[in-house]
Amino acid sequence: MPSVDRSARLLFLACDDRSGSTVTERCLAGVPEICSLGEVHNLSAYVHDERSFFDPPYEMLCTCGARVSECSFWSSVGSRLSVPLDRLKLRVDFPRRTGLGSYIDRARWRAEEWAKNSDGRLIQNPLWHRTMGYDELARQYWELYDAAAEVSGCPVVVDSSKWPLRFNYLARAHPERMSILLMYRSPFAVVYSKMRHTGVSPELAGRRWLAFAQQMERFAEALPRAQVFRLFYEEFCASPEESLTSILQALGLRHEVRLGQPMDITHLHHIGGSPSKFDDNRTKIELDEVYRTEMDADARRTVESIAGSFWAELCSKYGIRSE
Repeated sequence: MPSVDRSARLLFLACDDRSGSTVTERCLAGVPEICSLGEVHNLSAYVHDERSFFDPPYEMLCTCGARVSECSFWSSVGSRLSVPLDRLKLRVDFPRRTGLGSYIDRARWRAEEWAKNSDGRLIQNPLWHRTMGYDELARQYWELYDAAAEVSGCPVVVDSSKWPLRFNYLARAHPERMSILLMYRSPFAVVYSKMRHTGVSPELAGRRWLAFAQQMERFAEALPRAQVFRLFYEEFCASPEESLTSILQALGLRHEVRLGQPMDITHLHHIGGSPSKFDDNRTKIELDEVYRTEMDADARRTVESIAGSFWAELCSKYGIRSE
């Protein structure tokens, strides 16, 4: 096992669902200096084999093919933690306790559900962090990242947990040790994809896209510009190798990304996220713009009224082609 500094550097992937994070992380996982963990906030569900966690349910396996409880990598990571993997707390879950404790937990859970759909202003308040218990969550996340870096021998750990809220409290704990990759895709494309795959309404999906985009921009201000990267899906699809290589170079990793070849995933240890992570060919980048012809006019008008102006501002600010 290579000898590395136990203090991991973190690259956090922040985005809404259906924005390309799965294939992006798979591409990054091919870099020798990177330990890519998947959606770390789902780790507890994998440890306890909670198959109903996803809809539809599917087997909760590490990408190496083993259950997390039987995976040699995750077992080694767990042995380096101050608490066992099955007691690690990485998210504010819906409470299962009874009595007074359940009322407090329920209030926190509801507050976080509200926060996910806000513009992020209140979330930055230190009192909010203490009330929600985010400081302790951040401590356990960083302990997990450091253990993963030690076991893998990689100086950089990638977490694709997506939610800007998590990036916010992780950055408060160790801003000097983390970078963030903000991934954007047209709100029309994201909403249409969600409607097609989950049946969610265009209004709810549009509001979630807007909340995430607002939080991503707001929370990124807490880090130096050199630690903040942006990928726009539409531009990324046009030149994926160049886009990823430039990010790696900014991280100090001298590696050129080469895509298009099947990847051996049995040495990876991703958890959470899309079942497509088990597809060996999931490094091919293809632009999906079916929404342009398939999205009905009413849904498009709804998304435009909710997220259109913010999307146009982002595109203008960063020189990206808008709708």
